[in-house]
Amino acid sequence: MGNKITSVVIPDSVTTIESNAFTGLQKITVGGNLNFDSHPQGNHSLLNNSINGNNAFRNAYTAGNGGAGTYILVGEIWVKQSS
Repeated sequence: MGNKITSVVIPDSVTTIESNAFTGLQKITVGGNLNFDSHPQGNHSLLNNSINGNNAFRNAYTAGNGGAGTYILVGEIWVKQSS
């Protein structure tokens, strides 16, 4: 939180990203193993506000055409890039 990172690559081995992990991202490349439904410690608010302080990335990632890939922030919406 509070970093100046604007782009990040998260490998497929990562399954969780804690709340407020990244702020200011404009681009994210992520594997397909993120789990937004359960936390290893039972905290069901896992990943709330994890990217840029809101759930816009989570919503894009879990959408029907989401999942692994590269996303670019356009305004306030994360757009998955074509392969």
